[in-house]
Order: sequence, then structure tokens, then C-alpha cells
Amino acid sequence: AYIDAPPEAKQFQARGMGTHLGPRDILVINSDGPVKNSFRFPNECVRHKMADLIGDLVLLGRALKGRIVAYKSGHSLNQQLVRRLYEAAHQAERMQTFGTDAVLDIRRIQKILPHRYPFLLVDKVIEVEGDTRIRGIKNVSFNEQFFQGHFPGTVIKADPNTDVVEKVRELKKGGKFNL
Repeated sequence: AYIDAPPEAKQFQARGMGTHLGPRDILVINSDGPVKNSFRFPNECVRHKMADLIGDLVLLGRALKGRIVAYKSGHSLNQQLVRRLYEAAHQAERMQTFGTDAVLDIRRIQKILPHRYPFLLVDKVIEVEGDTRIRGIKNVSFNEQFFQGHFPGTVIKADPNTDVVEKVRELKKGGKFNL
């Protein structure tokens, strides 16, 4: 076990963890260095951080090709990195499956949403980030009957705020499904 400060070591053992470990097994470090122990390697702290990082990256569950620079990292930051790598890989797999930048094309959107043309306000979904963000595209042309307005010869588009809210509502509904 590796603990950064003596108070943490006491809390660790007070919770019943590491009670079977002796002073040689627990490396407690304060501002002066190891307490009742010594470093086994001159770069032992770096080795421990690297082992933590590698262990967290294993949770990705897939091969990783690249270079990682970890500055003041810990399990929390490592796990955030793994989540983002997983989401990026998952999105790349979806893009490869669909053969386009669309996560959902118009045919799949129509299977999810009850709307049909001209009230289908999303043409494709191009990005999904977990349950927090979804990005879609609607192509609007001048001659769409939904936007012609009530006055012959005078094109009046519906309230743009209502239009945006309706698109967001459709995207949100589409995002509730397992993509």
C-alpha cells in the first residue's frame, strides 16, 4: 500500500483496511520522506503512479495505441480519461457501422420518433455524448410547405425560438434510446 501522509494511514487502518500489513508493507510518506520505511527504488513514487495509470487504462477494455502524458494525475483524472476514450471509441465504431458521420440517419430517426415529414425536424444526429449532449442537423429549404406561412406569396417562417425548442425536444427524445 502507498499512502501520502500519516493521517491517511491511520484512517486507512481504522476502517479495517491493511490491518494485516506491517511497516515494511505500507509506504507512508510525509514531507521528510518515508516514515519507518525506505524507498525500494529511487523513483518508487513515479512507478506507483504509472501502475495506477496503467491499471485504470485497463478498465477501457480495449487496446490503446498512443502516447499519454500524465501530469499530477490520480485515479479520478485517470478514470475521466478512460471514460472519454471509451466514448470516443464508441462513437468511432458507430460512425464505421453507419458509414457516415451520422449516428442516426433519417430512417433510424423515423423509427424512433412518431413524426413524419413535414413535421420531422431533425434529419440526422451526428454526435451523442452520453446523456448530456446530442447534436443533430435539420436541412431547411425555402420551399418547404411547413414554413410557407399563412399569406399567399409572402413567406413567413414560424417563430424561430419555437422551432429550436421543438428540434431540441426531438433530439432529446431520440437520445433516450440506446444508440
